[in-house]
Amino acid sequence: MRYPIPSDTAASQARASDPQNSAWVSANAGSGKTHVLAQRVIRLLLNGTDPSKILCLTYTRAAAANMSNRVFSTLSEWTALPDAELATRIAALDGRSADRDTMRRARRLFAEALETPGGLKIQTIHAFCESVLHQFPLEANIPAHFEMLDPQMEASLFADARRDMISGAGTGVEGLAEAFATVLERGGEFGLDMLLSEIVGKRDELRAFIEKLGKDREFRLLFAEFGFNPGQTAAGIAASVWPLPGFAPSQFAEFGRAAEAADARQVLNNVLPYAQTAFAEADPIRRLRLLAKAFLRSDGDPYDPPKIFKKALVDRLPDLPERYLAAAKAILDVSDRLG
Repeated sequence: MRYPIPSDTAASQARASDPQNSAWVSANAGSGKTHVLAQRVIRLLLNGTDPSKILCLTYTRAAAANMSNRVFSTLSEWTALPDAELATRIAALDGRSADRDTMRRARRLFAEALETPGGLKIQTIHAFCESVLHQFPLEANIPAHFEMLDPQMEASLFADARRDMISGAGTGVEGLAEAFATVLERGGEFGLDMLLSEIVGKRDELRAFIEKLGKDREFRLLFAEFGFNPGQTAAGIAASVWPLPGFAPSQFAEFGRAAEAADARQVLNNVLPYAQTAFAEADPIRRLRLLAKAFLRSDGDPYDPPKIFKKALVDRLPDLPERYLAAAKAILDVSDRLG
């Protein structure tokens, strides 16, 4: 279903598609940018511009194909339209009445665009850059008959490099095999693939960071990047959540009594059992895991306070939702630091 274009929008689109104007167009997706660009190309052709001298660049192949289809669809329609309807279409596009010469030219545009050597150039930025490199390989200092690396080739090369790296981990740099084992233990094969893909994708930034790190024998940059202190252990990080914000031992005891009095079943069944065990646990890492089971859902996100804390409980402890969210955030932050 086609909706009428508001008059002010149509006027703005007409100004933007006028070849005499230099225009920057900013608009949301689906608001008509491709329509405006297609109109501009058609008006250029209608004004006598050689199709080979028009270059349209887009970000994606889909956008390039969409724009090309719109231009050629319009030009092909013009070849068979009656004179009166063609004149109306041209007037609506160009804002001027069409004489016989203009209509004859309009009917020839489809054939001219098709017969242009190399076709009407509507392509992605990447495709355009590739064509320039093919024309000037010596100036770009690249092989004359280079091929672009497509996603399938990239994936194949990445798989080969990954296999070679993992197979040589045990005989290469000291500690590399242990590092791979740690990643596999924590993230599995999928996690390792994701990590290596991110390393490849951000290799330039990572290389610069490693160069800076190489001059820092005490690894201060690395500690600062991840928010660690030299000599800090996993147990020390886990211990930083204690005492739990908003739930000091006296506050937790009050919370338990209020839950019993309000008969808050979700708290009594899901929160208190793990929390009571956590408050009695001396090992910081085991305590953090128990706190996470008590204060977070099974997917690792905090509970929605109105859903887990019934009104009778909140009436007894009005600040409970805020205290709970502060505690859940502290648990999440420390858990994230430990990976």
